[in-house]
Amino acid sequence: SRQFSVTKGTMMERTHLPLTAWFMAIWLVANSKRGISAAELQGYVGCSYRSAEYLLERIRCAMSGSEGVLCA
Repeated sequence: SRQFSVTKGTMMERTHLPLTAWFMAIWLVANSKRGISAAELQGYVGCSYRSAEYLLERIRCAMSGSEGVLCA
């Protein structure tokens, strides 16, 4: 029997952050007129600075349309 994951094949794959943190981060990045820093994201989402950097990297990569090509 195989396990199923709703995040398989998405930018959220293989992460320990809750989906609510991802959705909040995506909303904040998409709705920020001047951009958002990792420190700001850390405060809003309530994660570590390193996790906030990881979130931003993955979200920006997905938004650029080059997911899987240039982004690891």
